[in-house]
Amino acid sequence: MGHLFNTEQVAKYIGWESNQFQKEVGYADLALGILGVMCKWFHGEFRIAVAIATAVFWCGAGFVHIEDIRKNKNHNTGNGWNHVIFSNFLVPLITLLLVSTT
Repeated sequence: MGHLFNTEQVAKYIGWESNQFQKEVGYADLALGILGVMCKWFHGEFRIAVAIATAVFWCGAGFVHIEDIRKNKNHNTGNGWNHVIFSNFLVPLITLLLVSTT
């Protein structure tokens, strides 16, 4: 929710300048979060679809961060390898694995 409500702080943490695209990312995060909560009541294919959409979004964001690290040498805390690998790749992978086994 930081991209919606703390745009300046989040941009600084990542090492980027704040802009309106952050709010778009924030609304995408909000939508995925609402869908995640809805998984409590909707099962089966709905959960798989939510997990896939979330994984595509987060992995895509991860590739953007990797490109920023490579091209701009941006190693700010919010754009560092540990953050990018964990939140953008491992969390979606674990989510997909959990959904596929339930």
